[in-house]
Amino acid sequence: MKITHCQTNHLTDPLGYAIAQPVFTWQVEDAAGKDQTAARILVKNGPDVAADTGWADLDSLCAPVAMSLAPRTRYTWTVSVRTDVGEEATSAEHWFETAKQDEPWQAEWIGCDNAESRHPVFSKAITPRGPVEKARLYLCGLGLYEAAWNGGKIGSEVLTPYCSAYNAQVQYQTFDVTEQLQGPGTLAVTLGNGWYGGRFGLSRDPRPVYGGGWKLLAELRLQYADGSEEVVGTDESWQVTRSNITFSNIYDGEHRDDTLPALPPVAAVRTEPPQGRLSARHSTPVTTRAELPVKELLHTPAGETVLDIGQEITGGFRLNLCVPAGQTVRLQFGEILQGGNFYRDNLRTAKAEYVYISDGKPHTLEPKFTYYTAIGM
Repeated sequence: MKITHCQTNHLTDPLGYAIAQPVFTWQVEDAAGKDQTAARILVKNGPDVAADTGWADLDSLCAPVAMSLAPRTRYTWTVSVRTDVGEEATSAEHWFETAKQDEPWQAEWIGCDNAESRHPVFSKAITPRGPVEKARLYLCGLGLYEAAWNGGKIGSEVLTPYCSAYNAQVQYQTFDVTEQLQGPGTLAVTLGNGWYGGRFGLSRDPRPVYGGGWKLLAELRLQYADGSEEVVGTDESWQVTRSNITFSNIYDGEHRDDTLPALPPVAAVRTEPPQGRLSARHSTPVTTRAELPVKELLHTPAGETVLDIGQEITGGFRLNLCVPAGQTVRLQFGEILQGGNFYRDNLRTAKAEYVYISDGKPHTLEPKFTYYTAIGM
């Protein structure tokens, strides 16, 4: 007999979610018996027992455990099961880690000049003062954000902090960056418009529904091998440069101009927080689930060139490209053909495109702050 599919709040080893009370679930496989007669959940905080249900009649589909949870703490847990024929087994050890909960942030909301269309990159040079045992990044950027350490993307999620009623709730995410923070480097966060800062909904009004202006809140916590801790939070010491992304919108796509010159860094400024209450994440990760190659290259009666992937998806694209400097490449996305031609009228006012101006060098194009519902482009 073995115990599998162990989850906390229906998530496997969740990091930084809004968990008021943990609820545990599991499955029993390869058992000789037919019924679970008793189960025991043991939760630990390091070597200390944080909760112990004892042997009890627990529901494997939903077993809440009343316990007091500390902020930014990793708990481990196991579940043991007995069956009606006397079998007994204990699961492997699993974990969940709490977010900041109600503790104050050691960081400020920062922003920058909103008149510049080039999307901002907020950055901070960081040098750990010794061997790092644990590093966590608590982060929210509006409308959307992508974080990087020394140019390498942090995590595999896209379109964070996701769609919500921003006037009521704004989610932040937690990232384990222990591996990255083993030496000096630069933490950088690029912002896009997303649902918060772009048009959204049935209205044709181009103004954002929830708010305008770039906003970033980040708190990096470093726990050193000697037991000390250091906190690096967003403030006016962070710098702002500009990316080559000049436009992004959930409906209309993204524009990138690689002919633009680099701009000198300027200091970030304090900004007002968003209207909604800041909360640990509820949304589960949006990540790449599959990669589909182009299935067919079509030339339509209207003279269009269509790259057909043969499957309707919601996602992005990756395109290796090298064209002359100054040349504009426009990719448009659609779901169907009509009369053998590319058809997009069903998208109404959504442009659903990617516009790129080349600097003449080879690049891999991939949108950061939009997605498409499409079978071809």
